[in-house]
Amino acid sequence: KTRASVVVIGGGAMGVSLLYHLAKRGVADAVLLEKHELTAGSTWHAAGLCTHFAHNATIMEMRATSVRLYRDVLPAETGLATGFHPTGALRVTRSPERILEFRHVQGLGDFVGYPFEILSPAELKARYPLCETDGLLGAIYEPNDGHVDPTLATNAMAAAARARGATIHRHLPVQSIRRAPSGEWRITTREGEIACEHVVNAAGTWCREIGSMLGLDLPVVPMLHQYLVTDRVAAIAARARDGLAELPIIRDPEESWYLRQERDGFILGPYEHAAQPWAVDGVPPEFGMELLPPDLERVEPIILKAMARVPALAEAGIKRVVNG
Repeated sequence: KTRASVVVIGGGAMGVSLLYHLAKRGVADAVLLEKHELTAGSTWHAAGLCTHFAHNATIMEMRATSVRLYRDVLPAETGLATGFHPTGALRVTRSPERILEFRHVQGLGDFVGYPFEILSPAELKARYPLCETDGLLGAIYEPNDGHVDPTLATNAMAAAARARGATIHRHLPVQSIRRAPSGEWRITTREGEIACEHVVNAAGTWCREIGSMLGLDLPVVPMLHQYLVTDRVAAIAARARDGLAELPIIRDPEESWYLRQERDGFILGPYEHAAQPWAVDGVPPEFGMELLPPDLERVEPIILKAMARVPALAEAGIKRVVNG
């Protein structure tokens, strides 16, 4: 196409979701440009956690809408799987103030129609038998939470957008963006120019580079995040043999980690308090679906805390480290 009402730059979860929702609202001539493959950058290696937990009703409803989209809407519209696992989720705490926060979120949930449960340490142990409860005051349980496969979900949204007339160009980088005297935007690619009324910068890792084409200096840099994928964990394999459901996602907001079941092992994601920026002077143009070398020393203290809380984690070998 040489004309479109909207051009979305970036084929990750955010850009493809926007294209899908625009097409669903009747913007059938929308175009998405992706310089590599859909999900390149950060979407393809995301952990895919989906939560209802929020501190205001609007964000809670947005998050609930996402869960319904992955769990119900996209599979019904497209016949494609999104890999959504309805596991529920837990957040644990040793802080009286955070228990008050949990009650606030529970009250919001009551108001907008999404249930949350405040658990005692004993109730937490019953819900997550592999968790040690020493020092904890309680937890909040989010029964409708889960995790999704980001690649499957993104491709399902892409299929639904195409079915409604939207166009997706892969392996087609944006070379320049300029504004014509008429006020419309002209986006140049190696295959020609597209004129449009609206440009959306959904480039994620490359958003600063796209911003500079628009004459904007966006104060954004990529930050590194690591997570571990473990080998088989005997306790999880035993649960599967007994026909027990997948464990809930569990988070500790004070120690700054999340843990979820991945087949018969775990994914552990530690969040650093002093996170490390990457490619401050510009993301390499050829970067797409690569990872960076592991740097476990940076997150070792957080990993040890998670192992103390869920001792079965300490028994597992590390299958791979995702540093992206």
